[in-house]
Amino acid sequence: MRVTLTLAGGIAAAFLLSGCEEPTVVSLSPTMPPEQICLNAVKARTGTSEVEVTGSDLILNGSAVLLSVGNQATPWRCIAYDNGTVGQITPVTDDAYI
Repeated sequence: MRVTLTLAGGIAAAFLLSGCEEPTVVSLSPTMPPEQICLNAVKARTGTSEVEVTGSDLILNGSAVLLSVGNQATPWRCIAYDNGTVGQITPVTDDAYI
């Protein structure tokens, strides 16, 4: 019975994680400013160095950072958490975030 539950738990975990975005590997430090953490993360995700910070706001456990990418100035959003990790590195497609 224990093996069955472990296997079922593993399958459920794999199913739940299958929808997660691919991780972006960046050099992080909890002492680095959130804007720099997100700048590095977006550069790594997009593969371009043409990225600049356009704004940031404090949120629970971190900062939400808005960035502009490339010569089209495509808006991106990133969350830099207080522990130096980063998440939600995504282009902004909703005008509510701009």
